[in-house]
Amino acid sequence: MYLYNICIYCYTEIIGNMPFVLKTVAALMVAVVMSSSATASVEPVYSMGYIWRNTTEKANAPVASLDLSAGAVPQVLDWRTKGVVTPVKTQGHCGSCWAFSAVETVESALAIATGQPPVPLSVEQILVCCSTLVGSQCSSCMGGDPIAAYRYIQTNSSGLDADKDYPYDPTTNPFKPPMCKANSSKPVAKVTSWSYAVPRCVRGPCSPSERSAEEQALVAAVAQHGPVSICIMASKSFINYKSGVYNGPCASAVIQQNHCVSIVGYNVEDKYWLVRNTWGTNWGEDGYIRMAMGSNLCGITNEATIVNVTQA
Repeated sequence: MYLYNICIYCYTEIIGNMPFVLKTVAALMVAVVMSSSATASVEPVYSMGYIWRNTTEKANAPVASLDLSAGAVPQVLDWRTKGVVTPVKTQGHCGSCWAFSAVETVESALAIATGQPPVPLSVEQILVCCSTLVGSQCSSCMGGDPIAAYRYIQTNSSGLDADKDYPYDPTTNPFKPPMCKANSSKPVAKVTSWSYAVPRCVRGPCSPSERSAEEQALVAAVAQHGPVSICIMASKSFINYKSGVYNGPCASAVIQQNHCVSIVGYNVEDKYWLVRNTWGTNWGEDGYIRMAMGSNLCGITNEATIVNVTQA
């Protein structure tokens, strides 16, 4: 476990600053150690897995239309109380945060669109089938990008299966991936499009002075579109979070982002975001963290995305 914790520290503090190619190689090395330690430890596991890359697809992606007029959004919102958020999950020894963040966003979007209770959907399908069919930015337990997951569901599949039909396996081997077992006769959700919730940060420090308008707009995005997938910089202080409103320290530069989660609510009056993690319910506040609002903390607005979903 000691070696595993060193790897998490390296991924958090060092890999985030690397160019994409070196970042990918380093993620492979971390995945090897994570895999070797998976059966030896019963201690809490805090895996990450987001590998940021600037792409033409991202550059050409649309930004959501929002109503920013006075009184257009509530001051306090918690989508959990509206019955559209599935229970907190545990990613284990697998760099699958990106897949969980994407799938959880699809789950909530489908529940909002249909007015039906949310159905837990298959993260394993993303890890196995996306890696096989999409490849780039979609590297199973070695890491990936929510946008690659959206692309797979939208253009490379007949839809996303239910988790009960294609359950999650945190020991999925990214070096010898199993055969895709998606059931084309049983898909539950289909992504019709995705967009940025607010304009993305492309380069630089992504500081509060640069991102203040985007953070205000993100409130409207969460209120008007539902839970939002975000990718942030999970620092040592983030890993060690227990309770209260988290204020860092953590970097906001886009190149240092290493972990994807989802915003399920906010409190403008008390100035915090309600964020769901995938490290189980023993982490943080029953699996959630309240992150301070107003400073683009950990790069919370940099890669915020939403999806349009229909029943498959």
